[in-house]
Amino acid sequence: MLTLMRLARAAAGIVAMNLILATPGWCEVTDTMRFMREEEKLARDVYATLYAAWGSQVFDHIAYSEQRHMNAMGRLLATYAIPDPVEETGVDPGVYPDSCTADECVFLDEKLAGLYVMLMADGAQSQFAGLLVGGLIEEKDMIDIQAAIEETDDEHIRSVYGRLLCGSTNHLRAFARNIEQVSGTAYLDASKDYIRAAEEALQVELRTDASEDAITEILASPMRKCGMGNL
Repeated sequence: MLTLMRLARAAAGIVAMNLILATPGWCEVTDTMRFMREEEKLARDVYATLYAAWGSQVFDHIAYSEQRHMNAMGRLLATYAIPDPVEETGVDPGVYPDSCTADECVFLDEKLAGLYVMLMADGAQSQFAGLLVGGLIEEKDMIDIQAAIEETDDEHIRSVYGRLLCGSTNHLRAFARNIEQVSGTAYLDASKDYIRAAEEALQVELRTDASEDAITEILASPMRKCGMGNL
């Protein structure tokens, strides 16, 4: 009887998964999940490289957090049997600080690969430039995660994204605080020219009146507990 019950549950799971795969838009959702896995990797790799270059602890601390973001997305892909786009060779997979830096880092998504090259060039100019790169990454990450949340009705996926979004707000607070300390200028003003130049280079809109209002609200609020460790 126990064996029959297990078989029934397994069959029910297969049926449920087939229903998910047949759901209109599921391909877009899975593509986004794969993209988010690599976008979290990009953040980790950039911060790892900038920490090696400048030694600022904010890069090190947030790189550890981005590793947890990567791991969360990896588990999510495994849950839905979605192929993982991240392949790490020559390093200890899934472990920071033993992950890749600089030219060792590779990305399957061509846009993320190009973005990585751009951010590495920008961040190599100075520690302050590296901090601006961190702010840009977190602003873009928040936009992408929010869009991913709105793309699916799956509560499990939305829950994971929600925790990642919470973590990104904490990261933005940390970078903004460091930028303000170095520049003596409020974050939105200190980063304005760099964000504008990045928008032109990437052909995307990152800053709107609504997003600036949201950033102001985020920076005025305290750090949050996000689950999955302190993301």
